[in-house]
Amino acid sequence: MEKNNKKADERPLLSLCMIVRNEEEVLERCLRSVADIVDQIVIVDTGSKDRTIDIASSYSSEIYSYSWHGDFSAARNESLRYAKGDWILVLDADDELSESSRWRIRPLIRNTEYDAVGIVVRNIAPPDDVVKYYDDTRYRLFRNHRGFCYEQRVHNQIAGSIFRNGGRAVDSDLVIIHHGYKENFQRKAIRSLPMIEAALLEDPENAYMHFKKGETLKALGKNEEALEALKQMFTKDWRKLPPEIIELAFMRLAQIELAFNNYDNVVLYASKCLEINPFNVISRYVMGIALLYQGNILDASALFHHLDQTVTDDYLNKTHLHKLIQITDDMLNNYQMSAGML
Repeated sequence: MEKNNKKADERPLLSLCMIVRNEEEVLERCLRSVADIVDQIVIVDTGSKDRTIDIASSYSSEIYSYSWHGDFSAARNESLRYAKGDWILVLDADDELSESSRWRIRPLIRNTEYDAVGIVVRNIAPPDDVVKYYDDTRYRLFRNHRGFCYEQRVHNQIAGSIFRNGGRAVDSDLVIIHHGYKENFQRKAIRSLPMIEAALLEDPENAYMHFKKGETLKALGKNEEALEALKQMFTKDWRKLPPEIIELAFMRLAQIELAFNNYDNVVLYASKCLEINPFNVISRYVMGIALLYQGNILDASALFHHLDQTVTDDYLNKTHLHKLIQITDDMLNNYQMSAGML
């Protein structure tokens, strides 16, 4: 162990495990956010050509080279192999553990009642987006030496392994801030698409992979292909997918149909999304726009006002929302005036 050098019997030891490649612009921010709270830093480099290794070396001597062969889970599992701690924290280079979360990890890992902790990954959205961030809960903190490993070569996941091995999980309010969401998502989409397509050739009935193909194509601006891939998901055994994935699929379908001006379909898919999660802000937002274009001004206005009143400014980007409220209010006022109601 490199950091803190605490005796094993004083507290559970915590290992940070990362895989990196050409991360010189973001890596130090990530490492700085956890350097004082972890006992070991393991960094597996998959072929950096920039200053990534130099930056990593200032925080840890445990830097390992790994030949990349198109399998994210294999690289993740390579990093887990070197972990000596009782618990493992997994971060990406463009992640940052929020300041309020840093000192709350220790009490969590002292608990003996669970083996994995769900952490909120807060993806910071670009300034012109409907919302300011997207939250996604993932098991980034889990016990070591329990046989837990990452699966799927493209969109690596550990939840299935945790539960198959009898792991007990709990969600927390810890937050990992994920920076550069839009730019990195597009970059990763370009890299991931061939691997997703290869995975679907091996297993064409994989509903989750059809979902990820749709997500990836949407990120690349290929809306027609994304629409087809997401619809393909619903021809497979999609009901076995987690509710949050189904919710997201309906939301993406609503967004794409809005881009095609298919307002009936927008309302259909947004409604299905809201059946799963009535608080999905984006689905309520795009439904309001569809209703506006359908001429249902009253319902659109009610949706927009409700969003304004119930969603906080730190989450919802209200600049465009207030313009929509002004438009619907003006239209309703004009209608009432023409009808002699004012």
